[in-house]
Amino acid sequence: MFFRRSRISACGTVLFFLVAACAPLTSTTGSSVTDPAYRGGAFHALAVEAETGLQERDSIERSAAAALNQADVQARISLDILPPTRDYGQAGRRRAMIASGAEGLLVITPGRKQVIENYIPPSYFPRYGGYGHYHPHDRYGFSAGFYEPGTILRQPQATYTASIYALPGFDRVWTAELTTQGSYDMDFNTLGARFAEGLVARLVQDGMIAGRIIPPETPAPSP
Repeated sequence: MFFRRSRISACGTVLFFLVAACAPLTSTTGSSVTDPAYRGGAFHALAVEAETGLQERDSIERSAAAALNQADVQARISLDILPPTRDYGQAGRRRAMIASGAEGLLVITPGRKQVIENYIPPSYFPRYGGYGHYHPHDRYGFSAGFYEPGTILRQPQATYTASIYALPGFDRVWTAELTTQGSYDMDFNTLGARFAEGLVARLVQDGMIAGRIIPPETPAPSP
């Protein structure tokens, strides 16, 4: 009985490493456009604002600010500049953003979220050698193998819109629609952080921030 369990465990381990080897890295794809009339150059300091509920707003803003800081760009979150405990009119919001010292405002709006499911069919692992169950007098027989049940691997996917408004005029100078797909069984909070890294890479690529592209992330652990 102990030997049988060990073999099943070994089969499960083999399947784990096979899945891990095939697990995709997080990817962020989409399109971005810079206003053709913009001549202001790259931004060195940005305020970050997420247009969503308070919990997700906090997560997205902090992830984006951390990614910008890692890319050597100064960043402040709107939760610190415009605390939600206070009432601001449109003019007050603009004054607070300008007074923050930011050169531009990065606005992020989360869109559709979904989970993509990939089915891995069951596997059968035969066992050979020794005195088989069905051929007791053969030196090399065959005995019943082990069965690994099928499983469903889930990948989160989310779409975001991002725009940069140059301060103090609040002219939109860059916009993008980006989709981030995560590794298997990654949660949406972690996916948001990976989106922030992909967003910063796109900003560097488009010449919108005076920073560096951060190293690509490693794949999340697979089941």
